Amino acid sequence: METDASKRRSVRQAITRKRSRYLDPDTDDDFDIAEGQDSAEEHLQSPEPEQKRQKTTKRRTSKPSPRETRSKAKRPTPKKSPLSRKAKHASKPTKLPAPAAPPIPSDGIIPKWQTLPYEILSQIFSYAFAAELEHETGGVASRRVNHPNTWIMKTARKVCRAFSEPALTAFYRAPNLLAARWLEDFSAIVKQPNDQHLYSYNMKVTSIEVSARNLESFARNTSLSFAETVSKLPRLSSLLITHQLDEPPYEYQGRLPRWKYPPNLFEALDSNKIHLECWRWNANLIEQQDGKAELQGLTEYMAGVHQRPSFQSLRHLTVSHLPAIAAEALTPEEEAADVAFGKIFADLPKLETLSFESCDRLSLQMLLQLPSTLKTIKFINCMPLNSDMLSEFLVSHGHSIQELVLDHNPFLDLAFFTALRTTCPKLKSLRMDLYDHRENHFRHFGEPKYESLLLEDETPTWPSSLQTLELVHLQKWGANAAQNLFRSLVESADSLPDLRRLVLQAHINISWRDRAAFRDQWIERLRRVYQRYPQDPDPNFASLRAFRQWKERLADNAAKERSRTISQVEVVVRKPSLVTQTSQASDDEPLAKRRSRRVIKPASPPPLPTPPTEKRVVRGRRKQGRRDSDAISIVSGDNAGDGEDWRNTPEKFIQGLCNVVDIRIDNQRPREEQFNETHFLDSEASGDEEWTEGAEVEAEDYAW
Repeated sequence: METDASKRRSVRQAITRKRSRYLDPDTDDDFDIAEGQDSAEEHLQSPEPEQKRQKTTKRRTSKPSPRETRSKAKRPTPKKSPLSRKAKHASKPTKLPAPAAPPIPSDGIIPKWQTLPYEILSQIFSYAFAAELEHETGGVASRRVNHPNTWIMKTARKVCRAFSEPALTAFYRAPNLLAARWLEDFSAIVKQPNDQHLYSYNMKVTSIEVSARNLESFARNTSLSFAETVSKLPRLSSLLITHQLDEPPYEYQGRLPRWKYPPNLFEALDSNKIHLECWRWNANLIEQQDGKAELQGLTEYMAGVHQRPSFQSLRHLTVSHLPAIAAEALTPEEEAADVAFGKIFADLPKLETLSFESCDRLSLQMLLQLPSTLKTIKFINCMPLNSDMLSEFLVSHGHSIQELVLDHNPFLDLAFFTALRTTCPKLKSLRMDLYDHRENHFRHFGEPKYESLLLEDETPTWPSSLQTLELVHLQKWGANAAQNLFRSLVESADSLPDLRRLVLQAHINISWRDRAAFRDQWIERLRRVYQRYPQDPDPNFASLRAFRQWKERLADNAAKERSRTISQVEVVVRKPSLVTQTSQASDDEPLAKRRSRRVIKPASPPPLPTPPTEKRVVRGRRKQGRRDSDAISIVSGDNAGDGEDWRNTPEKFIQGLCNVVDIRIDNQRPREEQFNETHFLDSEASGDEEWTEGAEVEAEDYAW
């Protein structure tokens, strides 16, 4: 009996040992190498708890008590080093290295960059810093708070003296002041006399963007004054006071800032003769006047500021967060208030760009009073704006508009496209994002409020001066209406010679077969009409040495050709019989022509893609199109007789000058953040690593 019991006990222990060695592979690849090395060194230096457990000779075979179970559950389990975990992880495929570029022959002469003039170095650093900042933050101002700005400061301090001032000029031209500590440090530097610094930092500042929340904490310190800081910047031309509500998704759960525009700020601008070119109004930051309506108080306050000398050079103005109207219909008093508000912009003689952002109050009476010399108009996240209001505004003010931005307006459809060519003859850029940020995250997120984006009998027209066309999140329309928009672009190719950027993202809710056919047809046709196919640059002009080597090769080849004579070629003359010559004349002549054509034809680069004109060429382009494009092509209502007739029909005009042709057609529901494969990968170890059942834990072994 004892022998059988001991056998069963040994079997159970073996099973528990096998179970204890189970460990699910980890898929967490997001860790820092330096942290991984530090944790690996600590793991090697510190004594492991498993080694202490191995010294115990007695093992509990019965079920442990609840108290011991709780104590074991609280005991921290040893954590594996991320470095070793990544080394053992083999489920993720290894990325192949990018193909290396061919080496460029060089003479090894490094130019003396430090001898370049200050103006050229300043432009180089300004371009590099702005591009890097745009890439890291994506154009969102709040993300600049965590931006370290390390490389440009290290360049100014450690590289060489010639790079110091150009790098600092690029940094201080638009300093990052979105953090409260940075604003305090900048204010302290600017207030110091210039003779205490190597460079005059206050003379380099031309643009400032600060947060209203930081100004609120900044104002609590009696020794600090934002108006005094601004007065020390004589070259200041752009002053933007922003808030988190000014950025997508235009929502903020906290309280609004208590900081308001101080009167001494505008007095400091006038007394120091600072002429602004860019300013931003926020209705939440204007002190309300007692006994007056909300819009009336805003109108009087803004009109008084616009008449100041510091605002007479204003070119770019943004108005945000106008309050909504309580009633649905406008009363005569409210209409008069809208007309008075629209007239306050006439006091700005140089105004070119006007933006309305997150304005819940916007009427046709207000828009018709705007200056008729505006070149850029932007409506962003404005609830009252609709197609009828915008159409009437463009009829009276569209003759001078060159840029039109319409983003996140839930009631705005594309009905005004039918008269766009006549209402905006000078339009160069048209950008629209029809995504709606106001909807609930859990119910109909991002869906617009209009009934239909474009009707089947509405055909858009395009101005001949158009250079950029971006239409994103086109939704809530039928396939025929979408076909009208795409067909209008194909048929208007000859009247759009300046178009260089074409971006269309449409969501069409039809069957997957029809959508696949629709996508294939219009993506290929638009690319065939507008896509530019640039040739690769000549590698012989990459450097002076490459050019010399190319010239030497040409001279050697020409010398070899001249050295060859006709005596070196053996010519065999053969006279065929008359019968053979007569019988095989019809068969040999095409073959001889093909051979001679193949030999005589010189080598040339592959031709640019052109519309197919023959059936044989169309068949080749069809295979290539399915292989190159990101969608599979189809039939539309035009070509009901033959599903592939549009492939055989050449386009009327090939523009071929667009550097960017991005066409996407799907039925996805738009979201603020589009999920992809990376959102569904395991970010940490899964399984039951802590379950040991009193057995030994071998962290370095796996179950397979």
